[in-house]
Amino acid sequence: MNEDILLDLSTDRKREKIAIDGTLYEMQTPQDFQLQEYQWLAKQGERIQELSGPGLTSANLPKLAKLLDRVVVKIMRSNMPRRVLRKLSNPQKIEIMNAFTKVARIREETTRPGTAGLFSSKSLTRGGVIQFEQL
Repeated sequence: MNEDILLDLSTDRKREKIAIDGTLYEMQTPQDFQLQEYQWLAKQGERIQELSGPGLTSANLPKLAKLLDRVVVKIMRSNMPRRVLRKLSNPQKIEIMNAFTKVARIREETTRPGTAGLFSSKSLTRGGVIQFEQL
């Protein structure tokens, strides 16, 4: 980015892809979401972090699985069939969330270097990565 440019925006939507069982599926870009949807994703990420943290119980697993499904459906474009979503494990769904968060953070830093944005402090995953050893 040129140092003389304060803000460098693009309307092009480069879509990252995730391969699942050899088939490519496109993720949404952060720019695809309205502010309210973006904030919803961040809030759900915090909730997932709480549910999947050290206090994870078998009683929380159904809530966690349902929430992960909702977030992954939002992140992935509608071209990923429900049957594929049902085959994914919770850790795989978290990997999709982490991939989206990484893309969002990179794009945010590219657009506004050195600024604190949605994914800087309270992000989808509080720091960008959910740990899922317990799931």
